[in-house]
Amino acid sequence: MSRLVSFFLPLSLTLLTLTSRNIERAFLQNNAASLAALCEPEYAIQVSLPEPIGYSDVLSPGQLRVFFEQLFARWPTFEFFIESPLPLFLPGDRWFIRARWSFLEKKSLQQYVFRIYFQVKMTERLRRRGIEWRIIEIRAEKI
Repeated sequence: MSRLVSFFLPLSLTLLTLTSRNIERAFLQNNAASLAALCEPEYAIQVSLPEPIGYSDVLSPGQLRVFFEQLFARWPTFEFFIESPLPLFLPGDRWFIRARWSFLEKKSLQQYVFRIYFQVKMTERLRRRGIEWRIIEIRAEKI
């Protein structure tokens, strides 16, 4: 049993690191479709962003794509990076990925900085690639 755990934990952390890089790439490219593809299709995703965006709601992955398309059109990403090399652990099969997100408002060219948290859940896809990490919540706070 310990051999199985010692094999599974590094594998799941590797996949989690890959998910972190995919989130980072989606924000740096202002690519809402890539971000929505990282969400759990069966879940409604809680999104909570402070002012100047000022938005809090529960969205399907399709709605999340449309929301972030509009958001990136008005507030394109200036910089985005994962703050911690390893995500924050939660009990069970969930982890938090913490990042720093800086964006510009197109009209005023004012820059804003958020600390953004992605709660991800381990899912098993028997028909596809095996184990995956999927976004189930996005929260941010102003820095």
